Amino acid sequence: MLYLAIPMAAALNVAHAFLPPHPAPVAIAAIFNAPLGHVLVLGILAAIPTVIITGPVYNHVLHRIYPSAYHIKTTNKVLGDYHPFKLADTPSFGISIITATMPIILIAGATISKYLLSAKTLPDQVIQLIGSPDSAMLLSLLLAVYTLGIRRHVPMKKLGQSMRTALEQIAIMLFIIGGGGPLSRS
Repeated sequence: MLYLAIPMAAALNVAHAFLPPHPAPVAIAAIFNAPLGHVLVLGILAAIPTVIITGPVYNHVLHRIYPSAYHIKTTNKVLGDYHPFKLADTPSFGISIITATMPIILIAGATISKYLLSAKTLPDQVIQLIGSPDSAMLLSLLLAVYTLGIRRHVPMKKLGQSMRTALEQIAIMLFIIGGGGPLSRS
C-alpha cells in the first residue's frame, strides 16, 4: 500500500499547496493580487521537483530503511473493501489524466488567452468565464461524471452514492475552508 500511498500523498499535498483552483493558492493569489495563471505556472514549476523528491525518491529511501512497513497486510476502513478488478474495467490512462487535470487546463487556457485575444471580445470573455476557478471546477466535475461514470455505463444511483460518500468524507474540511474566508476579512 505504501508504494501507492506515499507518491499519491505527495502529489495531493503539493497540488493543494501550489496549484489553483485549490483554496490556499487561490487565496494567496487574491491577497497578493497575482494573476491566477501566473500562480499556476509558478506552482507547477515548484511542484515538479517537490513531487519527485517527496514521492518516489522518499519512497525508495524509506523502503531501504524500513522494508517491513511495506509488507503489512491489514484492512483499512477508510479505503473500503479491497477487491480485485480487471484493467479493462478501469478508465484509460488518457481519460484519467485529462479528467484529473481539466481544472488546470481550463485555468491555464484562460491565462494564455489573455495574451492572445483582446480583452473586450466575446471569445475572450467566454474563455475567461470558463477558466475562472469556480467554472473550471464545475465543468471538471461534469466531465468526471461523464467520463468516469456515464460513459462507463455506471448507473446514476451508484454515481450519486459515490459522490455522496466522497462529500461526506470532506464535508468538515469544506466547512473549515469556507468559514476561513469570511473570518479572515473581519
